[in-house]
Amino acid sequence: MSVLKICTPRPRSNASHHIRLLRLLVAVLLLFWFGAKNASADPRANRTPVLAQNLRVAVVTFGPGDHPFAKFGHDAIWVELPDGRGAIYNFGTFGGETSSLLTKFLQGRFNYWLSVSRPAETLHAYKRDDRSVIIQDLALSQSEKLDLWRRLEVNARPENREYLYDYFKDNCSTRVRDAIDATLKGALKKALLQKPARLNFRQHALRLASDLPWLYVGLHFGLAQEADQPRNRWEEGFIPAGVQDSLASYSLSRGALEVPLVEKTSTFYQATRAPSLNEPPTTWPWFLLAGLGLGGVLFGLGSLAMKSRMARVTFGTLAALLSLVCGLLGVVLLFLWLFTNHQIAFKNENLAFCPPWLLVSFVSSLGLALGSQRLMALTRSVFRWTLGLAVLAVVLKLTPWFFQSNKEFACFFLPLWTALAVTTHRLLEAAQAASPVKHSTPLR
Repeated sequence: MSVLKICTPRPRSNASHHIRLLRLLVAVLLLFWFGAKNASADPRANRTPVLAQNLRVAVVTFGPGDHPFAKFGHDAIWVELPDGRGAIYNFGTFGGETSSLLTKFLQGRFNYWLSVSRPAETLHAYKRDDRSVIIQDLALSQSEKLDLWRRLEVNARPENREYLYDYFKDNCSTRVRDAIDATLKGALKKALLQKPARLNFRQHALRLASDLPWLYVGLHFGLAQEADQPRNRWEEGFIPAGVQDSLASYSLSRGALEVPLVEKTSTFYQATRAPSLNEPPTTWPWFLLAGLGLGGVLFGLGSLAMKSRMARVTFGTLAALLSLVCGLLGVVLLFLWLFTNHQIAFKNENLAFCPPWLLVSFVSSLGLALGSQRLMALTRSVFRWTLGLAVLAVVLKLTPWFFQSNKEFACFFLPLWTALAVTTHRLLEAAQAASPVKHSTPLR
C-alpha cells in the first residue's frame, strides 16, 4: 500500500507575524507623517472650495528698513483659511547672479516675481529687522475674496509670476494695489484717479531717502523732469504707505450703504527706528555752502598757482579730478536717457551742470598742471562753455518747459564752474604775460 505525501509550508511563528504587522504599521505612520509635513510646508496645499467659505484677506504693510532697497517700505497680500492655514503673496522677490543683476538694473530690465511664503515666518522676519508691520483686513465679500485668491494663485504660477519691474510705475506695491482693484472691477482706480497726490515722485523719494545722504543725492541727481509731474492718489500707490492710506480712505458700495474697505487695522509690530519724514528736507543751503567752499578753495589755489609751481600742480590735479567725476556723471545721465528703460531719468536737466565734454578738461587740466599754455587755453575754453551752459540752464527755469527740481545742483555747480573758469583765465593771462613771444595761443 503506497502512501501519498503532501508537502505543505511550514507554519510561521506568532512572533514573526507580529513583527511583520509592526513593520507595516510603522511604514504607514511614516508615510502619513511625511505627507502631512509636505502639505504643511506648502501654504497653498490641500485647499478646497469648502475651506474658502470664510476666507480672510488682508494687506500687510511693512515699514522702511536700513538697506537702500528697503527705504520705500514693502507690502503684500495675506490670505488665510478658516483652519488657520494661509499664505503671504509677495510681489517683491528678485534674485540671480550679482553681475547680471547690476547689468539688468542699469538697463532698466530688472525682473521681479510673485512668491508665496508662510505668514508666521514672513512677519517675524520683518520684526527681526525692526520694520513695522501693519495689517489691514479687507471687508470684501466672500466671492470677492475667493476671486482675489484665485487671481493670486494663477499669478504665482512659474509661467505667470515674473514681471518687468519699474520703481515708480510697476513695483511690489502697485501690484498689490492692482490686484485689489481688479477684484473691485476697477472701482478703486476710478476713485483714486480723481484725487491729487500729496507729493510727487521726487518728493516722496527724497523724504524716504533723507537719512542716507549718498542715496538722497544720487536719487535727486538721477531723477529727471518726469519725477516732478503732479500725481494722483492712484499713482501715489508706488509706495506701500500710499496704498495703505488709499485703502483706509476708500469705501465699498453695498446697496444703499457705504462700507469702509478696511474693516480692521492692527499692528503686529511697531518699529523702534525713527519714522520717515513727512516732507522732503530743505537742503539747498548746504549745497550752496559746499559749492562756495569748494569754489573758494579752487580760487585760492589758482591765485597761489601764479607764483608757486606746487600750487599750480595741486590746482591742475584737483581740476582734473573734478572734470573726470562730473564728466562721467554726465555720461551716466546720457546713457540712462539713450540706452535704458529708465523713463524717469530721460531728458535730465542736470546734464547742463555736468556735460560729458568735461572729460576733455580731465586731460587738459593735467597739462595745465605741467604748465602747458596750449592746454591751459583748452581747459579755460571747456570751463567757460560749462559755466555758460549752467547759466543758460538757470535762465531757462523762467520758461514753463524746464521745471525739473534741481536748484540744489545749481547752487553747487555755479560757484564751482565760475571759480574754475575765472581761475584758468587768470592763469593763462599770467603765463602769456611771462612769455608773450614763446607762446602765442590765440584767445577766443
